[in-house]
Amino acid sequence: MRFFLVLSIIFISCTNEIKTENYGRLFKQKTLNDKYFIYSYCRNSDFAFTDDICGTRIIKSEEPFTENKGKKIDGTIVKWINKDTLEINRFEHYEIYPKDTLFKISYEKVYEITLKINTYKGANAGSLKEYYFDNLNFLNSKIQFNGIKRKLGEKLPDTVELNLGNIEFHFANDTLSRISNNILKTSMGLTYNNGDGTYTENLPLIESIRFDFLPLKKYKKNDLLNKKGIFYNTKEKITTANTVYN
Repeated sequence: MRFFLVLSIIFISCTNEIKTENYGRLFKQKTLNDKYFIYSYCRNSDFAFTDDICGTRIIKSEEPFTENKGKKIDGTIVKWINKDTLEINRFEHYEIYPKDTLFKISYEKVYEITLKINTYKGANAGSLKEYYFDNLNFLNSKIQFNGIKRKLGEKLPDTVELNLGNIEFHFANDTLSRISNNILKTSMGLTYNNGDGTYTENLPLIESIRFDFLPLKKYKKNDLLNKKGIFYNTKEKITTANTVYN
């Protein structure tokens, strides 16, 4: 009986263990105050016909990543306002037709970091824009792209600066393949097809836009690591399998 009990405990312990290789997405960012890491992750659900399990957690820098450590950040990161304040977007519902583009602001604390939260009623559009760049510079609270060239999307200025916080570095074969940044854009520019030949214009539009910046020169992974406020892909082999940018 005792032998069976020991085997049962071992079995339960092993089956509950979540290994990092089970994650299709696992990004890691060092906070500006050096005290924590922020992890953004997705893994397959243990049950059939259910959505992936995704989330964002902030964990003390000396602790390894697991889903039950640290504290949850409920929302998507926008930017670091300063080393102690992080801005995030949150959605009450993913409404297809939100009634307006208004949002409410609230504040929460995770450890000693203040979260400034923009809560929207929903989001109803998404798009992708792609650009090449010649050079990359790291500033105090931003990264700077020089020599911007359009691939997909409207023309941008020759120099573009992005706030730290919502920036992802992707690598392939230990070389930078792309830098991604997501922004939320609001307007009253949505046009709806009513299905009877008529259209309703000037509806609320809350659009998530992903900007991909593709390097024209080679940047080695080791030269870019350990920058604060930037998400690094820790699942290189998985993430770059579907990447078409080299």
